[in-house]
Amino acid sequence: MMRAATIIARMTLLRLARGRSLWVSGLVLLFVPAVAIITRAAGTESWRSALETALHFSVLLVAPIHLAGAVGEEVEVKTHTYLWSRPLPREALLVGKLLAIVPLLAVAGVIALIAAYLAAGGLAAAPVGELLRALVAIVAGSIAAAAVSVGLGALFPRHPLVLAVAYLLAAEHLLWLLPESVKNLSVLWHMTSVASGQEIGFHLGALAVQATLWLGVGVWRVRTAEYAGMEG
Repeated sequence: MMRAATIIARMTLLRLARGRSLWVSGLVLLFVPAVAIITRAAGTESWRSALETALHFSVLLVAPIHLAGAVGEEVEVKTHTYLWSRPLPREALLVGKLLAIVPLLAVAGVIALIAAYLAAGGLAAAPVGELLRALVAIVAGSIAAAAVSVGLGALFPRHPLVLAVAYLLAAEHLLWLLPESVKNLSVLWHMTSVASGQEIGFHLGALAVQATLWLGVGVWRVRTAEYAGMEG
């Protein structure tokens, strides 16, 4: 299966280089250091503002831009019939796209946050330990948000980007307001808890569980679904 996933990953990277989504996500991530620059000029807590922007907005938006359509884009251009007819496990489609995109999301998020930290004043804004926790939160959150995106995209391939963005940017913030037992369903809550240094091991574990469950949902769906007739 991993050989097939590697083939899909290469194909995904070629598409990424030729498409526009890379530029869109780049602009979203540039917003993080931009917030640090603007708020520092205004005399407010620029590092905190930039970190909240990264956690509450950028990470949760960039992942679905690239991964919500993991299945839907294949259905739309009718390449799924070719992929399904080849001796490739269906789940290789999801795993391959995750292999291609997740490292890029994590590295880009780390670069954007480090740039924001420096723009906010570096050590004068926050200790290095706080930056390191934030970077761990960004990487773990990127993985979890990517898994949520492919899971939702596999369940609802007709309008995957809209649904994934609505869930990650709207439902996640609603879960934030609910009791702690329900907050455990929120990627955002676990990310912010890691960044703030609260029970880091527990929250990283919770993010790993969420990523595994959502990927499992996506794998189950592509294994059992019939996508014929859904191209229109």
